[in-house]
Amino acid sequence: MNLTELPFRTLAIVRGRDRDAALRTVLTLAEEGITAAEVSLTTTDALWVIEQARRELGPDALLGAGTVLSVEDAARAADAGAAFLVTPGLVAGLPELPVLMGALTPGEVIAATAHGALAVKLFPALFGGPAYLNALRAPFPDVPFVPVGGIDATAALAYL
Repeated sequence: MNLTELPFRTLAIVRGRDRDAALRTVLTLAEEGITAAEVSLTTTDALWVIEQARRELGPDALLGAGTVLSVEDAARAADAGAAFLVTPGLVAGLPELPVLMGALTPGEVIAATAHGALAVKLFPALFGGPAYLNALRAPFPDVPFVPVGGIDATAALAYL
């Protein structure tokens, strides 16, 4: 899959201690019309979940790996079938997959885009909320942001 822009408005994050429940969650999200999901590598047997979900959902599903902390994590996730990667912070040297790279400060946004991030994962978003995101948009009008962390249903409406 070759992503050049964000083809989704909502990204579901799946994590947990039960690999079968995590897989069921990914499949249920897809059945219910959520077009993009990431499986956090903190999930028990996350790579197995990604492999099984990829097998079930097919090659075009927007299925990614989250909490990617290293080049090694990224390589294993890609081998398991992840179509994109999500990091909580700056990670250099990732393979040629689309990356949503975590950043909070303007300097980190600059670094994430310099590392080739498809989008910047504003993390943790709860620290600044929608007002902070709006402030970041002034110097970075062309950077797609994906706010993550501490967003409940009420806050999601404000971000959207």
